[in-house]
Amino acid sequence: MNLRITLLIEGVLSFAANLLFIGIFFYTKQVFGWGLMRNFLLASAQGAVYVLASLASQKVAKRVGDRRLLIFSNLALAGVSAVGVIVSSPAILTGVIILYVPLMALNWPVLEAAAAVGADPHTLSRRIGMYNLIWAGTGALAVAVQGTLLKIDARMVFVVPFAIHVAIVGIIVAFRGYGVLASSTAEDRVAEATQPTGVEHVHVDPEPALLRQRTLALWLSRIALPSTYVVIYSLSALMPLLPVMQGLDTTAQTAVGSVWMVSRWLAFWILGATVFWHTRPMLLLGAAVLMGAAFVGVTAPVGLGGMIAAQVLLGAALGLIYTASLYFGMVLSEGSAEHAGYHEALIGLGQVLGPGAGALTQWRWEKNLFAGVAAVSSLVLVSVVAAGIAAAKARRRA
Repeated sequence: MNLRITLLIEGVLSFAANLLFIGIFFYTKQVFGWGLMRNFLLASAQGAVYVLASLASQKVAKRVGDRRLLIFSNLALAGVSAVGVIVSSPAILTGVIILYVPLMALNWPVLEAAAAVGADPHTLSRRIGMYNLIWAGTGALAVAVQGTLLKIDARMVFVVPFAIHVAIVGIIVAFRGYGVLASSTAEDRVAEATQPTGVEHVHVDPEPALLRQRTLALWLSRIALPSTYVVIYSLSALMPLLPVMQGLDTTAQTAVGSVWMVSRWLAFWILGATVFWHTRPMLLLGAAVLMGAAFVGVTAPVGLGGMIAAQVLLGAALGLIYTASLYFGMVLSEGSAEHAGYHEALIGLGQVLGPGAGALTQWRWEKNLFAGVAAVSSLVLVSVVAAGIAAAKARRRA
């Protein structure tokens, strides 16, 4: 797929997705009047279907082709969003929100692989940096303006995604002849991206020491990656209900709640412009520790200023772990869509585990915010310990 078209589709998709993923809990609180238990259950259900769709995306892409998969999934997403605009039943709208997730999940591995395929490690780093900047930037913007959309009309959280998915289908149809967008299957995409272009690219295997560093970094990032989404989706379910938020109107709530996303965007920008982290896998262990501490800081009664500062640290840690997982997975697999599917499935796994643990605490201790935070923090601690064990074993083998 033409890189510019890939990034354009990715950016507008991220805007739509964040309205119905990260930001949807402001909607459920305001429109449905939901508390912690239902928010946690919704987030966990979204994670479960996300895992299944991410793992299936590569098989579906091979069968129907990347281009057709993007067209069919976005037509379906437009249809699901249209139902959300029309109906008013909370039960049906909940089903719409959950159904939206697997249809969206089918898109990401295809787009990630399209952005990465055929690139050498340094070019890949720049591409992934650009890819991350775009989805993180448009996603942060979506959450920041969600409160404004809710003030205009709550149905706008479905109207905007509907318009976006219709536009994406139009973009794909209009640019039929551009690059790999015209390819019919994932194999065609790889073959076209690797055709001779007048400049001979010689694949050089990395030195053993560098390969060990990359492999360790991949393991550490993949161990920590589910916990980043344990934190992200647990925090998303918690955010509208935090005491510090109750004195703010909806517009201010979503703006404040998007600070960690802006910080993550800045981390993506720095990491995309630098390579120092490519050979320092232990930074990922530090990021996992910082992530857990920052999550506690965001949810603790530290006032609005302290909560915002903790979000800044949280975004930095999340940005490093996510970037490392995607980069090292792609560089070690040479841009495989299958590895992109694993990456997305780990994201869904974290979304199941974190909110699921939070929901269990609410079943036992209803409306107890501390219990939910403690359960999520415990999962992050397990991830930190596992990453520490993996790092220690790697050092002994070195």
